[in-house]
Amino acid sequence: MKVMVSFVALLFTSAISNAAAPGSADVISAKACGARNVAECGLLARTPLNAAGSRALGFPRSTDGTVIFNPLAALKNANPDNLISDLSQNAELAAMSAATPAHAERALRVAERTRTAAIELFDASAGSPSRDAERTVIRNRLSNVVIAIASDEDTRCAKEVPLGFPAAIYDAAIHTVLLCPALSRSNPEAIVRAIAHELGHVASPCYTMQSLFEVDPAKANPSALTSCDSGLMIEGEGEGGVSDVPKLQPLRRLVRGEVRFLVANEANPVFRTLMNCGMIRPVQNSATRTREIVGTTQDCIERLNRTRYTEEIAAISNSIEEIEKVSHASATAKAKTIVPEQCQGRTLEHFADAFSARVVGRVAQKEKWSANATRSAFVEYVGYNCHGLGGYQDEYSYPPFATRLQITMNDPQLASRLRCEASPSHSQLCPLEISLGATAVNTAPRGTTSVPTRSTTAPGRGTR
Repeated sequence: MKVMVSFVALLFTSAISNAAAPGSADVISAKACGARNVAECGLLARTPLNAAGSRALGFPRSTDGTVIFNPLAALKNANPDNLISDLSQNAELAAMSAATPAHAERALRVAERTRTAAIELFDASAGSPSRDAERTVIRNRLSNVVIAIASDEDTRCAKEVPLGFPAAIYDAAIHTVLLCPALSRSNPEAIVRAIAHELGHVASPCYTMQSLFEVDPAKANPSALTSCDSGLMIEGEGEGGVSDVPKLQPLRRLVRGEVRFLVANEANPVFRTLMNCGMIRPVQNSATRTREIVGTTQDCIERLNRTRYTEEIAAISNSIEEIEKVSHASATAKAKTIVPEQCQGRTLEHFADAFSARVVGRVAQKEKWSANATRSAFVEYVGYNCHGLGGYQDEYSYPPFATRLQITMNDPQLASRLRCEASPSHSQLCPLEISLGATAVNTAPRGTTSVPTRSTTAPGRGTR
């Protein structure tokens, strides 16, 4: 699992099909929700960068600068060998890169409504002490994650995403969901989808099974950090001497007092140093010891990606064996501690997409989205899919967008608006099931399932 990835690598890694998994012989219904329920590629190719006001797509014209982002318009003529330069000269994209205070305020309000819907998935009482403890951890993680607009200097938005491309990132190292400024300009439905995906990372067993640390605000300053360990400082680098070394970049926000919580493996040496110096303290009973509540979905997703996981572990273990001169068995065991199966890249993204489907469906139901409003939430994903995008960087990291669209749209409430079918238990779509009692329950109302979604200390995942 990696920190973040280059956008160039995102765009030009060829599409890679999911590996076969138990039950993959099941055929996904031709009526299943997918790209065709949003827009045809030919139509998107003729649609402007801002699809707001497109009569062909049925989207209303914006009067306040809101953008329904159509990435295909920017990508179709870009030179793949000179992508960033080409995109940087796109004046329309550049105009979309900055959010006004009004856009930022609206985006944060939308994000909070999305957070509320995510927490509501876990409102019912659990049926056992272990499930109750797990439910409490998940609800607390969703409640205390910081949601903020990324600053212009934030390296993840400024360096990894071209200006004007919307994105959001869950940075576990500072337990924060960052909205890149361009996302603030997006239509509310797209913001809901993006934030719901990032909250899916927050609720993922990969992160909830790691420790939560609380920051001591009295010690969150540069001088305290220097006293704690001068090795965490590089003279003349960064703001106030805080290191620009990527693994230490969360310290920037920490010494500014912007960080409330951190999520990490206690064995991580940086966090261990901060804990020993009293700058952070572990929150008691803040990590899950089981994954019973979402285990059905997590197991399904792990089976779906097991072939890729096995290949990734073999690649990592081969490197360890060669560098450290240890046995194959020892190298394999170490590789599995570096990338536990629940933290494998594709598995993380599939879980977040499945989680997103339920949250977006819940918001769509509560806010009574129209069919066109619902479609507008997924235009960005469809645009990437039409461009033929596969993974972000390598075959282990991100699934193809065609698969992700089907998982992200696999919810009864979304299906009812898009006139497609949701599959409540399909083994290739792995819908989110939340087991609060003796049996797994689908979080959507009954009767609406059909109508005529790299180490364990990695900072986070992107929304795409």
